[in-house]
Parts: sequence; C-alpha cells; structure tokens
Amino acid sequence: MAEAGFDRAPPSRNLVDVLVHRALHQPGDTAFLFLRDGEHEDGSLTFGELEKRVRICGTALRKRGAAGERVLVLFPQGLDFIVGFLATLYAGAIAVPAPFHPNSRSSRLDGIIDDARPAFALTNLDALAEARKLLSRGTVPPALVSLAELMEEGESDGGGPRVPDYDIPGNSLAFLQFTSGSTKTPKGVMITHANLLHNQRMIEQLYEHTRRTVSVSWLPMFHDMGLVGSTLQPIYVGYKAVVMSPVAFLQEPTRWLDAISRYRATTAGGPNFGYDLCVERTTAEQRKGLDLSSWDVAFNGSEPVRARTLDRFVDTFEPYGFRRSTFYPTYGMAEATLLISGPAKGTEPVIRSFQDSAATRSGDTAETPESAATRIVGCGRTGPGHRLIIVDPVSRCSLPEGQVGEIWFAGPSVSPGYWHRPEESTETFNVALASSEDSSLMRTGDLGYLKDGEIFITGRIKDLIIVRGRNHYPHDIEEAAQTSHPALRLGCGAAFVVEDGETQRLVLANEVRRQYLRKLPLAEIAGSVRAAVARQHGLQVSEVVLLKTATIPKTSSGKVQRSVCKAKLLDGALDIVGEDRYGAVLRNRTQSSELKQTAQGETLIEEWQGKVR
Repeated sequence: MAEAGFDRAPPSRNLVDVLVHRALHQPGDTAFLFLRDGEHEDGSLTFGELEKRVRICGTALRKRGAAGERVLVLFPQGLDFIVGFLATLYAGAIAVPAPFHPNSRSSRLDGIIDDARPAFALTNLDALAEARKLLSRGTVPPALVSLAELMEEGESDGGGPRVPDYDIPGNSLAFLQFTSGSTKTPKGVMITHANLLHNQRMIEQLYEHTRRTVSVSWLPMFHDMGLVGSTLQPIYVGYKAVVMSPVAFLQEPTRWLDAISRYRATTAGGPNFGYDLCVERTTAEQRKGLDLSSWDVAFNGSEPVRARTLDRFVDTFEPYGFRRSTFYPTYGMAEATLLISGPAKGTEPVIRSFQDSAATRSGDTAETPESAATRIVGCGRTGPGHRLIIVDPVSRCSLPEGQVGEIWFAGPSVSPGYWHRPEESTETFNVALASSEDSSLMRTGDLGYLKDGEIFITGRIKDLIIVRGRNHYPHDIEEAAQTSHPALRLGCGAAFVVEDGETQRLVLANEVRRQYLRKLPLAEIAGSVRAAVARQHGLQVSEVVLLKTATIPKTSSGKVQRSVCKAKLLDGALDIVGEDRYGAVLRNRTQSSELKQTAQGETLIEEWQGKVR
C-alpha cells in the first residue's frame, strides 16, 4: 500500500497527470475490476497496468495524427472503454464517448457523428466488425482503429514517455459530452481538462471519497454520470471500482446489490428508476444473504428524485443493512461537467411539501401545507468555488429564498459552451443578471427554489404544463397516474398538453407492464388515472394513452422525452396498445399479434434501449 499522504491528487492540469501520479504511487493497487454478466470476474487493471496501456495506445494514436482531432470512443461497456478514453486524452485529442448498441441502428450515434465529425474511431477487436457496420452509414466515416492495433504499434516503438513530452493545457478540450436531449436534440458540451478536474474535486469533497472508497457501477460509461462520476472519479481519488454492464443490471438488478455486498462497496448509485427496479425486480429469496451495511453513499440523480422511491427502497432493504442516511440525492448536468450539488454525507434526505401549481414569477411561494402538496427531495448545496442562485427567467432578477425560479449556476466546472453551436451557447452560457455585469453564470433551464441553503428542483421550464392559468409539473402528474394502477410502469410516462383549436386537452401516455398486455383492462386503468390526477392535482386527464413496454422515448440517461412523445403521438408514431379519450375507447389492441411475448434476449435489449437511448 502506498503511503497515506497520496489520498488526494496533486495540483494537475489534466487527467493524464493524475493517472501518472496514481501509477507512480499506487502501481499495484486495483483500479478497475469488470464483472462479466454482472457476476463473474472477467479482468482487472491496476493503476500501473492502466497507465502503461494508456501510454502505449495514446502514443501510437498521436503518431497517427490524432492530436487536436475528435476521436469517437466506441466500445461495449468494459475495461477497453476506459483505456480507449484515456488514450485519447494522452494523445492530446478530444474524446467523443458514444453509445455502442450491437445489431441496432442508433439515431443518437448518427447524430453524434454528424455533429462531432470525428477523424478517428476507437474500438476493440470484439466490436470491430459491428463498429465498422455502424460507421459505414455516414457520408465521411472516421478512420476506425482497434486498441489491439495501437498496442502492437506502440510496443514496437517502445511505448511513450510516462509524462507526455508535449503540452496538454488545462483550458484545452478533453472531451465532448453529448447532452441527454430531454427537451431538444442532443448537443456536444465542450469539457476542458480544467472543468473535469474541478468537478472531480467537487465530487471527492461532497461524497467524502478517499482511497479506501470502493464503488460498484452499472452506469453506461459513455454518459456523464457513468463517465465522470463512476469511471474517472476512481482515478482522481485512487480507489477501486467494480463495474458491470447496464444490461446485466437491467436483466437482474440483484446483481448490483450482490456486488455491493460482496465487495463491501461504500459508493454506488444511479438514476431514480434504478432504485425502483431493485424493489420491483428482486425477490425475498434473492435478497437473502445481502449485507448492505458498508454502503454509505447511494447517490441518486439524472432524473427527478422521488420521495416515494426512497421510502420504498428503505422499507425493502433496511433489513439488509441499508440506512436511510445512505441516500444521497444529487443535482447535476452535462453543461456543468456533472455534479452541481449534493447534501452533507451521512444525513437523511431533506423532504419538504411543495405546491405543484406554484408559478415561476417573482413573489410566488414554493412551500405549502402538506395536505395540498407533493413531496419534493432536497439536493443539497453546491461545492467550494461554485455558486447557485434562483432567478426570475423573464426579468433576470435574483429571487429570495423560498421562491421558485430558474436555477443559474457558476463556477470552474461550467463548460465553455456547445460544440459548433454559437447561438445556443450564447443563450445558455456566460449570462448575467439584470443588475450585474458579471457574465459568468449558466442558465440550467431547470426550476427550483432554495430553503435554508438547500436546493429543491421542481421541474424543467420547457416541460411546465399550464392549464387555466395554473402551472403544473409533469413529473408530479405522471407519478400520481403511475401509482394509481399496478399495470403502469413507474418512470415510464409522459404528461403534456395538446392544443385543439382554442381548447386544451391533458394527455397522459404511459407504458404498460408486460404481464398486462395480453388482457389489458383499459377502462379500469383510465378510470384510476383520472381519479388520482383529479384528486391530487385538480386536473382532468382528457386522454389516457397506453404504450407497449419499453417504447416511450427516453434520453441516454433514462429521462422521458415529453416533447418527443407528444410529437410522436400527433404523428401516429407511438406504439399504442390502448387509448381512451374522455372515457371513450379509441383503440385497444390487446388481442393483436404485435403483443406476443418476445424471446428473453430480445425483451432485455428492448428494455435496455427503452431506458438508455
């Protein structure tokens, strides 16, 4: 074990320097351990081994002319992704992490390639043929290179210098993180090496990570939470990370919990839906023998953190050592590299009553008596060197504590802008309050309020539903609907308003659990949805649209794309299994051959694509 003085990374200008530091002081410590199928160990890398592979491949990639170019990082989940991403940084290139879905066309991948225009694409031998097929669709496909080729070339040249003999400035671009696209087409967020290191430091401080930390992650490595929070943070701090594929988790959520128990993990987390899956898809028999007492940071972010989810998870797993104080609700976004805020470690989540019809103009009060409100989970405070304020989005004036407005954020983790999108960058980055010349702020597009220094997220501005002059948050309407009937899948619905001339109709579209598809109780479900939404929000749901399992449009982080769902409904492009408007059945395809059960493998892939697009 290296001496204790090296828990914290030294001042560095880039992640390559941090990796070199780890290799020098912790060469034999395990950095990453990969679990094939989420259960069996299938390769590991020490910090010394990781640095050597990165150096050899990065040097060979640079000799091919990659310095300053965009390099598509196109790998299945695993150790090779980590090597490929870091080798790109070592080469002085700009990494473009991308989703790799074998045997399926990915419009998201096509969009990333069209926007980033990478000169090179990296993959491994196992994925080479499929990667070539995926890339051949583009008009100017990047040069495809495998890690094996780079290793062979680099080793024949004797590798490269441990510390690169060329400059990688802190203000140079490290990678393009494409946004999840919950309301728009995904955009490439430019992340500098300095952005990355500042956010890594914030994560380390807020989570209180040390070299004794152990993490277990199923999060996709191409996405910001999986990349910055679960893949690069172990390198920055110097702790052991156990990783598995997202598909392995979705097949059997108990695999994640088993790994936490088995490796005595202290940090593990993901989007809210992951915790719901652990409750819904694990049995008492599968939970037998779990010991979750080592787990002290269960981060929850990327989508609204639901108080009901926290309650259900604690009720289910407290007998196995899980503590409510382990929950760690977070707020973040790609434009801020990743993390924006989090609570003090070891404290129970702060939950307050919130009136979902509170408007966003100055003077509106967020909190209300419990009987008239939904529960909202606090997401802590931001880290040192960063600041967060609540702003009236129209007047651009800051709002006092307790009033709802747009969240603006500033600090060294904030990106310089979107790749080749100057107009959208100007709208979002380097903005100023009406009363100030300080233009260092970033508009998040999220609504929220501050109470006792804690940030509470209430929704997205562009998702806000206005009915008869009152504002409502769609995720609250969706939760009321989804919990009204067991046939509806949690976290798989969209509420939105459709204009019919001068009238409006509130639509609720939601996926149906697979076991209900053959004999769909449409009228019963629609009645339950309408009653729950009317009771909790005083709204009439005009149309209930039931969708085939795993077909609602979602982003790469699992967020429902409400605007896309609305557009697809109007275009007739949703996979609808039942539709009820004002109590009249428009269609019910329960006996259709389209609803036959798919084979197990196809079902799992379908559900994976439904969660991570």
